[in-house]
Amino acid sequence: MNLREIAARARVSTATVSRALNQVPTVDPRLARRVWQVVDEFHYYPNTQARALVSGTSRTFGLIISAITDPFFAEVVQSFEEVAVQNRYEVLLSFTGSDPGQVEKTVRRMIERRVDGVAILTSEMQEVLVKSFLAANIPMVLSATQCPPGTFKIAVGLPARYPAGCSSSCRTAPSANRFHCRARAQLYRARTEDCV
Repeated sequence: MNLREIAARARVSTATVSRALNQVPTVDPRLARRVWQVVDEFHYYPNTQARALVSGTSRTFGLIISAITDPFFAEVVQSFEEVAVQNRYEVLLSFTGSDPGQVEKTVRRMIERRVDGVAILTSEMQEVLVKSFLAANIPMVLSATQCPPGTFKIAVGLPARYPAGCSSSCRTAPSANRFHCRARAQLYRARTEDCV
């Protein structure tokens, strides 16, 4: 099933099918319902790769973390995925494991998939990641305390879903003497002082 077949069955133009599938608000609701009835009846799923080729955007964000088994990152990944799906984006998850070979593979995967942006949430700032994504002109968000030009900084201390930054649990960094770990601990303490 393709757009032309859906259009013929719904008795609309292919442009109307495209706009209905992309949830463009100017589509007549009666026509959109007809399109969605055909889509549901034939279990049609748009080809996101074809859409990416036409639109020039992958609607995919890269998320790079240090270790997939770390409970801290599990909550971050879950929150990231929830927000991405709500905004009709996909998430390409990768972990570095502090392995230079894995870092290289991660960069290659993200660039080959033409991610629209990448969040680098590794325990250590990995220069090769930043340099590679800057060279590929891919926007980045970093969880580091000091970021190079052309990047954005975010504070990753608590998952966003805790009200007013309050949490009933605390994660202790394995190397609390690192500057960014101390900064996260200060952020945690500052946000939880009034939570008790």
